[in-house]
Amino acid sequence: MKKSTRLSLKPAMIKAVIDTNVVISGLLTPFGKPPFLILQLIRNFEVALFVSDDILSEYERVLNYKKFETKITKDETEKILHFLNAGININPPKSNIAFADETDRMFYDLAKLSDSYLITGNLKHYPTEEKIILPVKFLEIYFEKIY
Repeated sequence: MKKSTRLSLKPAMIKAVIDTNVVISGLLTPFGKPPFLILQLIRNFEVALFVSDDILSEYERVLNYKKFETKITKDETEKILHFLNAGININPPKSNIAFADETDRMFYDLAKLSDSYLITGNLKHYPTEEKIILPVKFLEIYFEKIY
């Protein structure tokens, strides 16, 4: 995977790690829905996206599921992967926290290391922590800080 060269953050920029379900929802939901708006904030460099090699691989793997090929075009998949690859790439050490699904650990570990919000549509997959939030809650926090 290509490493990001965009390393400087705007002052007070909100940092985020986004679960794969938010990426997929952002591509499949209509304009104006929270996952879509979060992708737009990241695309416009209003939110700093943190990724790791494992997370980028997970995004690519899931985006290429057969069940999405009629809903997300190859061109859309390539564009979103290109833009996600521009995130700040850090490969965190693996934590000792128990996860039912090991693929959730990589998002949690990166969010903890980067002191970022972990935005997910599946709160039950993660420990209950203040910075692990649903997309709608993230937008509330983001717009409260901006305005």
